[in-house]
Amino acid sequence: MVRKAAVARMWSPCVALLATLVVHGESAAALQAGAQSWTTVPDHRIDQPEGAEAGFGRWSSMRIGASGTRVVVRDAEIVEASPVWRILVFSPEGELVATVDPEDLPGGFSPPRGLRAVADGFWTRYFKATLKHSYDGGDIVETIRYPAEAGDLRSPTPLDDGGFLGLGGDPIWRPGGEPPSAEAVLRLALAGDDWQRDTIGVLDIRHMHWFVTVRGQSSWPFSQVSLAQPFSDTDLFWIDPGTESVGIVRRNGPPGGVEIVEISAAGDTLWRRRFSLPAIPLTRERAERAIAEGVAEVRPAGEGYGLTDAQVRDLVVDALHIPSHLPPIHAVVATASGEVWLATPQVVDGPAVWYSLPRGGNDSPPRRVLLPSTFRLQDAFGDHVWGFSDEPSGTRSVVGLRLVPPAR
Repeated sequence: MVRKAAVARMWSPCVALLATLVVHGESAAALQAGAQSWTTVPDHRIDQPEGAEAGFGRWSSMRIGASGTRVVVRDAEIVEASPVWRILVFSPEGELVATVDPEDLPGGFSPPRGLRAVADGFWTRYFKATLKHSYDGGDIVETIRYPAEAGDLRSPTPLDDGGFLGLGGDPIWRPGGEPPSAEAVLRLALAGDDWQRDTIGVLDIRHMHWFVTVRGQSSWPFSQVSLAQPFSDTDLFWIDPGTESVGIVRRNGPPGGVEIVEISAAGDTLWRRRFSLPAIPLTRERAERAIAEGVAEVRPAGEGYGLTDAQVRDLVVDALHIPSHLPPIHAVVATASGEVWLATPQVVDGPAVWYSLPRGGNDSPPRRVLLPSTFRLQDAFGDHVWGFSDEPSGTRSVVGLRLVPPAR
């Protein structure tokens, strides 16, 4: 956890860190020198069937499967505090070819938590099991149920040998305690009659969203207020069942520094890349705005214990992670194209700046791509990126954008 001293450091960052942008690999200058950005043009658009005015739901997700010939959408929304969902399968041209609704599932299944599209069908992940569906009718063709020992895994992912990959459960909440600093990447394997857990990697989660403890003169009673970290630099990750591997994106090094490592289920490092992206300083105004928003969240509890605004501010400043620079990456998407797509905080005349690079041992520089600011990237295949487009009207459509290389 970063204490109040970090706020003073924020506006006088370490000169040594700013003097170099090289992180054991490609430098930000090398990535930018003479490099033009790829852009996109609209190519495909899929609207929600039945002419629904709101389009796809806010919590929807999608993946590309069957060698780019199927678009699988988990259409999800929260209506009156209850989740509402369905799975829709389209051709890229927008033809609806299959649907899966809650009534199509066995009893006791909660809404799907994950979605994966492969060559001959798509997988949906639930609290109790993972189901494989056919593309043509959405029928269930395979069911993999989780053993009780996998009940606390986060993102449990089946392996071909009957084991599972996942994270070490949700970080433990201890009233009044410090935020957790690490989360294990686990492999769960059956050894004889017992399930054995092996740690194959560790995520740095020191600056995750956590709780602020608010109390009066004594240590008891107290209140816990959930506080978001607007500048969180915790490790990002993806799990790929096809390659039975876990990818980790580390973004808490020197300003602009990024490290990506992919680890097999056996714990072997498959590949690693280190490079730097342009470092964007965190302005005083933006930091103060984040602190003010945190104070607004904590103030009601503070008032209940007789705390002044100054005392509440001290609690918030003590809890927030306020770095000298913005984290270089704020999202990662491992795509059907065999690439990793990285979202940055950069904006160039409106469009958002993304970088993509091939997974594996390829040392080619990351490709810089400008995507519309209203576009939420979900997948990529061939010369297209796919995602949701948030229109000014609030309507969300699935769109496929064709990638356009820089003019030579």
